[in-house]
Formats: sequence, C-alpha cells, structure tokens
Amino acid sequence: MNKFIADIFSEILSFIHLGVIGFLLFISFEYHENQKNILTNTFLGDFSKTSAGFYLLIFAVFLFYVLIVGTVATLITINQNLNEINKKISNKD
Repeated sequence: MNKFIADIFSEILSFIHLGVIGFLLFISFEYHENQKNILTNTFLGDFSKTSAGFYLLIFAVFLFYVLIVGTVATLITINQNLNEINKKISNKD
C-alpha cells in the first residue's frame, strides 16, 4: 500500500512540476507581451510595474515551490527507506 501511494505521489508530482513551471513561463511571456495585462496585474499587483520586481517575484515563487515540494518529496523518500529498513530487520529475526 505504501509503495502504491508513493508511486501515485511521484506521478502527481511530475504533473505538478510541469504545471508550475509552465505557469511561471506563461506569466513571464505574458508580462513581456503586454505589461498592462489584466492577468499579470491581478496576480502580481504593484510588483508587476517594474521588470526587476517581476523577475524577483517569479524567482521567489519558484524558490518557495522548490522548498515546499522538495521537503515533501524528501519526507516521502525517508519514509520509504525506513519502511525498507524495517522490513529487512524484521526478516532477519
């Protein structure tokens, strides 16, 4: 059961990666196409008025995403490894 959940989480995580990176690229291209775009201004507010602020915000969002998803993925991996170690120890007795 644990392996099944980890496999599903791995697949979902792949799609989430693609979605977040695609969204950040979409926002970045939209910013360059039309800096007064309603979509960009809605998500970014006053930060979207300067190029440096925009890229700083995009970087901060990406960094936050990497930290959160990296932490969750690490915890899942640790749990899998501990389960494997537990099975090996239980089989030796």
